[in-house]
Amino acid sequence: MRHDVPAIAAARGGFDGLGIWLDDAIRNPRGGLAPPPPEIEPLIGLGPGLTPSGDDLIGGVMIALRMFGHQTAADCLAGWALPIARRNTGKISIAHLTQAAGGEGADALHRIIALIADGTETGLKPSLDEIDAIGHSSGWDALAGAVAVMRRIARS
Repeated sequence: MRHDVPAIAAARGGFDGLGIWLDDAIRNPRGGLAPPPPEIEPLIGLGPGLTPSGDDLIGGVMIALRMFGHQTAADCLAGWALPIARRNTGKISIAHLTQAAGGEGADALHRIIALIADGTETGLKPSLDEIDAIGHSSGWDALAGAVAVMRRIARS
């Protein structure tokens, strides 16, 4: 696989920048949080389809931040992402991002996040099957965003 494709480079830079921002957001849950860095912007609208992969990833991040009580970080990310989404992505994806900004998303995603947080495998397989059935890759992309948050919480 070629790694010099512009979309891959944008995704890598955006994901790395998002990770650095998340580290700060998790360490400073009460405020003083800088807005997400500009290198994250290419994630919004990145990928094909009605809800591009980058949008689904950002949505998963916002949902997980809300589920783990990081409201300030979720608000900060939403306040930054939604105006960019209005310029860079489609109406359906904007609607999904708006709902994710409030912590709403697929039941399967919420179940998986809760199961992982509880350390239980019971019910995980059927929920992963449901994630697999969401869009072409939307379920997995949203789960990737949620996992990025959970990894940082586990390390903090």
